[in-house]
Amino acid sequence: MTDDHLRGHPVTLSRELTVLRAIRLARATLMRRLVEHAMAHLAETGKESAAPSLSPEELRQLKSEGVVQIAEIFFLFEETGMSDPALLRSRLEMHNEALGAKLAQMREDNLAHTPEGLSRDRLASGILDDGKIQMLVDEAEWGELRFDQSSLSSLLIELMAPESCRTLVILLAKFGFLKRIGTNNVRIRSLGKLEQLYREHLAQIADAIGHVEQAA
Repeated sequence: MTDDHLRGHPVTLSRELTVLRAIRLARATLMRRLVEHAMAHLAETGKESAAPSLSPEELRQLKSEGVVQIAEIFFLFEETGMSDPALLRSRLEMHNEALGAKLAQMREDNLAHTPEGLSRDRLASGILDDGKIQMLVDEAEWGELRFDQSSLSSLLIELMAPESCRTLVILLAKFGFLKRIGTNNVRIRSLGKLEQLYREHLAQIADAIGHVEQAA
């Protein structure tokens, strides 16, 4: 069922349906703005014709859940002040501890996969070694949050495979959301638009919920 089934509904919507409609509308707005920014970036950089367009596969990827997850993690790091080196180190260590605890529980229960179907090896690949943590902290010391590409994949390991993350990072860099630095050891930094769009996405939902609560 699409949002069209909720739009122009002949009866008063319940609070729950009103919230669901708000979430769907906010998601549609986010997808539209992602595409608009991508097309504007292509036009500005002159890499396309006067009427730039995205391929069907690029559109599919740009509107995927993976892009939303990448936008969310950059938003979270910005919102929670993770450009501070000490806070960043603490957050990365917490990430490792959480994965380590899940792996320990899987070994204790003799489980090969999580309920979501992730293998022990998949989870283990998400643990950041001391060198990667130090590299991220060193980057933060310069006042910028820049991820080693493999480190970003590790932080998102429970949500997507590393190769999927890499593919989406390349896509987002092409469309002016991220900047990739280097060749062998690629580092990534956000150009700010992803966080902005995700923040506006959440604000749209929060505003709609606020109206529902006021009307209750």
